[in-house]
Amino acid sequence: MQGRERKPKGKRRQKNIDTREEQYARRERLKADIVRDVRKGRSNTEAARRHGVTEPTFWRWESADPEFRKSLSSARAEAADRIKENTLARLRAGKTLMETSKTVGRTPGTLRAWRSKDTAFDARVKALLREQRKRRAQKKGQAKERKNRP
Repeated sequence: MQGRERKPKGKRRQKNIDTREEQYARRERLKADIVRDVRKGRSNTEAARRHGVTEPTFWRWESADPEFRKSLSSARAEAADRIKENTLARLRAGKTLMETSKTVGRTPGTLRAWRSKDTAFDARVKALLREQRKRRAQKKGQAKERKNRP
């Protein structure tokens, strides 16, 4: 075995171990990245997974760090408000509730839950759906009139 060095037995390869300060800084960067993704509308676990953080670690951080919990809460609220506004805009444009839910990335059940919790949102959705029904009825009536003309 000439020309090839052997590793001495009993000695393990040393891992690159970060200092506590480096670990803390990395953890804080990950938390900030997760909050940013939640603000964009991703779920907690989806945002955590996207940054290589396991679900148990994410939940441990949330329960142990009140500042992180508060940031997540405000990020979720911002994302929900933005999605609600997008939902209303799409309904105004004449899209159905089913099409809208697919476009904004939330299930119809989530939109129903938001409507039951947020009465102002529910009232606006109901008004827009009423307007849609009126427009469809008017179009149907106009089509019948055109058909009946000589």
